[in-house]
This record gives sequence, structure tokens and C-alpha cells, in this order.
Amino acid sequence: MADQGKKKTQAISNEKYRDVLLTTTNQLRKEGVLCDVRLLVGDQSFLAHRSILAASSPYFRGLFTNDMKEKDLMECRLDQLQASVMEPLLGYLYTGNVTLDEENAESLVAAADYLLIQSLKDIGCEFLEGLLSPSKCFTLRDFAEKYSCDSLKSSATRYIVKHFNDACDTEAFKSVEYRVYIEIIARDDLEVSCEEDVYETLIKWVKHDLETRKEYFDELFSKIRLSSLSRHYLINQVEKEELVSESFYCTKLVVKALNAFILHEYDDRECARNNLKRYLDVITVCGGNLCKEATCYSPAKKKWLPFADMLKARDEHCTAVHDNVLYAFGSTQTENGQSVEQYNAHTNSWIAVANMPQMRCAATAVTCGDHIFIIGGRIPNGGGSTKQVMRYDADINKWFIETSMSVKRAGLCSAACDGLVYAIGGLSDRNEFLRTVERYDPRKKVWSDVTPMQVARYFACAVEMNGKIFVIGGQSSSGAYLSSCEALDPSTEEWASLPNISVSRQAAGVTRLGYRIYLFGGCNNSGSLDSVECYDDRKRSWEAIARMPCKRSWVQCGVLRVAKDLFELN
Repeated sequence: MADQGKKKTQAISNEKYRDVLLTTTNQLRKEGVLCDVRLLVGDQSFLAHRSILAASSPYFRGLFTNDMKEKDLMECRLDQLQASVMEPLLGYLYTGNVTLDEENAESLVAAADYLLIQSLKDIGCEFLEGLLSPSKCFTLRDFAEKYSCDSLKSSATRYIVKHFNDACDTEAFKSVEYRVYIEIIARDDLEVSCEEDVYETLIKWVKHDLETRKEYFDELFSKIRLSSLSRHYLINQVEKEELVSESFYCTKLVVKALNAFILHEYDDRECARNNLKRYLDVITVCGGNLCKEATCYSPAKKKWLPFADMLKARDEHCTAVHDNVLYAFGSTQTENGQSVEQYNAHTNSWIAVANMPQMRCAATAVTCGDHIFIIGGRIPNGGGSTKQVMRYDADINKWFIETSMSVKRAGLCSAACDGLVYAIGGLSDRNEFLRTVERYDPRKKVWSDVTPMQVARYFACAVEMNGKIFVIGGQSSSGAYLSSCEALDPSTEEWASLPNISVSRQAAGVTRLGYRIYLFGGCNNSGSLDSVECYDDRKRSWEAIARMPCKRSWVQCGVLRVAKDLFELN
């Protein structure tokens, strides 16, 4: 009886009603029903409700409630905005929903900044962060600075610092302002493979507009860590540069640096970039011809150094690098056909990890996002080509089966670009040499056809660089070993011929470091090869740069950042 006096209460929030209300109100706007203000932008007009605009934007609230002439006007001119973004902008103010794309994102952020709509500005900036790339990072940084988008500016700056070489190899770099450029190259955390790269961007930037920019050269040159340059480079490149030799200040810095090399007296105030202090980028070369041997090549030092041998002898295997760890998969031997091992650069040792679900050789491995994909290949000891795809999650050491390709392929090559995986060429289960290409979307789990290559290739090499996929060498359907190369532009799906390699080959190892492609070993009619060639995308030419410690085919490569003291690379 005591509970009879209590009244039950319950607060209820009806989200469905709220969504219907917003959608209906927006529909009234579109139909011009009960609208009490007309927004004029350029030569177009847009009807709206003052109350909705005032509730959604502090700008409109002030406009319609303060003692301004616009307070009682039925028309309001907004010439600072673009008419093309008004519909998505009003749609967001009414419903909180907006569709962003590469065409409207910047204009919407600019409009949101002007109208003081912070939530839309934040959404737009987050979208623009996802568009950061070598060709857009500088322009997006400038945009962020103009509209006080602190998070976007920080993200763009971090991107430039991390991808400095690629960012400076774009047209946008040539228009970068002095104050932005000097801020970047002065940073200790600038990530480059060698200090020579920073110096070369300086020369390129100044000479792009020599008359205007020459006055900045001395100050910019002082940001180059001369003690991190090689003595040979200082003498043969820097000292002979006219911009340097014409400046007393710069010449004095060069002489000081050269004396430091001779006397071993270095200025503690000029420390190396953070990533150049203890680490060096090297190219790991492992396996092939049923051997366990692994070595590494340092392009900066131009020398070979030994790595610990692999646990298993491997041939027609494949490798991929994920999170600075190199993984080796499969072999032609049945006992090693499923085995997988990883190389730890901190301890110079190999350890076994989870076996593949199936034996595999003549497959290809590629890292895309946080996963490694093993594509195609064949079963060791007489197995035919397969179209199956396996995915390895290195973080949890587990395997998953992915959607199969449409065509069975062995001896194919692959590359990843913009979150998509490309499977290229190879040999079909009918022993047909393939020029076809397939593209896999890991998110949608779907394969689609891409424009075929110019020629069929078996055991060719593929690598991504600057948003394009380079395919090198291989064996043709006539049995000839190829020296030809071609590149796919994924944005147009068109193939373009490239300069030939000097030695025709198949079953070589390939990798990319900076703006250069390195090609190791392989075989042709003369047998296994030990030659190494390098392609410079800026010069569009190949050159022979070294010899491998021994001749090797079906060798595999990957770039690792290793500690100098562990491998005595100083």
C-alpha cells in the first residue's frame, strides 16, 4: 500500500522522430515552403528558414538577431561562398548529413570557416587528411594554414616530413613558399635516406625561380647538415655548385665541413637528422637457387653486408615487408612449401611463424595496408597454377583465405597502389603466357580486370613508385628473356613503355627505395646473374651499380631500416 503514492516517470528520446523532423524540414526548404530568407550566392539564390540557419550557425544567428540591416531583409548576399557548395552546405545545416568528395571538400571547409560551423569544418578537414599524398601535401598544408585548420596543418606537415623525397618530386613543390620550405628542412625529424636528398631539393627549389629565390640561398643552405654528407659528395657536387661557390658564407661552411672530415672534429650543434643517427635503409636479398643465404646492400654506403642465414633453403619463394619486418613464404621443396619465417632486424635472426594454409611456390607476395597477400603460384612438385589468394595478418600471426582471382597464375608478379592489389602476368594452368592483369579491392573482396600489358611476361618483376606500377623483364611467350619494361598508370589504366634494362632477365629480385628501383640477379640464356641495375625515375634511365656476392636467380628483396651499430655500417 505504501507504493501507491509513487508516480512512475520515464524520459524517452525518439531518434526516429528526430530524423523524420530533420528530413521533413529540409524537404520544406527544397520546396520553398514557409521559407523566410533568400541567400544570394553569385547569380544563384537559395531559399531557407531563418530559425534553422540561426540555430545551426553563429554567423547567421548574429546576422538575424543583431541590429543590422540584414535582420529584417528577405534577401542576404553571401558573395564569399561558392554556389556549387550551397546545396550540400544547407543540407548539412538542416540534417547534419553531407557528402564530401575531392571536388567540394575544400570549398565546404572554407564556407564552414566563414559561417562559423565548426562541426562541418572538422568533418571536412578529417576528409582532406585522407587525401594527403605527395602531390597534394604542400597545397593542403597551405590551405589548412589559410583557414586555421590546425589538425589538418599538423597532419600535412607530418606527411611532408615522413615522405619528403616523394613530396619534393612533384610540381606542387616548385611553388612552395620560402617560409614553409625552410621550416621543413630545418627539422631534426625530417625523414630522408641521406642528407644529399635534402641538398638536392634545395638546389631544385632555388633554381626553379633563380632570380627571386637566390637571396634566400644562404639561409637555406645553413639548414643542410653538411657533416652528414659524404666527403666525396661535398667535393664533387656541393663545392662545385655555382650557388655555393659564389657565396662567401656558404663556401666558409663547406670548408669547415671538409676540415671536420680531415681532423675528425665535428660541431656538436650540427647533429644529423634523427633517422640518420642510428639507422640506415638497406635492401635485403635472400634465397633463390635453393639456398639459405641472406645479404643486404646499402645504396648509401655502396657496400654488401651479411645477414644471418634463413632457417630454410628456398627457391621460387616470395617475400614481403610489413612494419619493418621481412617475411619469406614457401619454396619449391615439399617440406618447405608451407613454411614462413620472418627476419628481425634488431637481433639479426630469423624465426618461424605460422605456416601458410597450403604449400606454395612461384607465387607473389605484396603488402597492402596492414596485411600481406600471397597470390597465385602453384603446388610444389608438379602442381598446376592456382588462382587462390591467402592473407596473412602479422599482428596476430594468422592466415585467412581471400577471394580467388579469375585466372590461374604462376610466376606472376604483383604490386599495391592506393589500397588496391594488382596481379600481373604469369603462366596459366594451360601453360599460356599471360599479359592480363587483375585488380583486387581488399575491402570489397572483389577482383576486376585491368588493361592488359603490352607483352606477356612470366616471372617478371613489379613494384609501385610515384602512384604507378612498374613491370620489368620476364620471359615472353616465345621463350625469349625480356629487357623491356612498362608502367601502368592506375588512374587512366594505360600502359607506357619505359627504357630497357641493360641485361635481359627473368626471376630477378626487385624493390624500391626512394625514387629509385633496384633490380637484383635473375637468369637468362647465360644462367644465373649477379648484376644489379638501378632505375632513376627522375632521369628515366637504368644504370649498372654493383655485383651481387654470388650469382642468383629466383632471389627476393625487401627494404629494411637497420641499426648501424648492429651491422657495423658506420
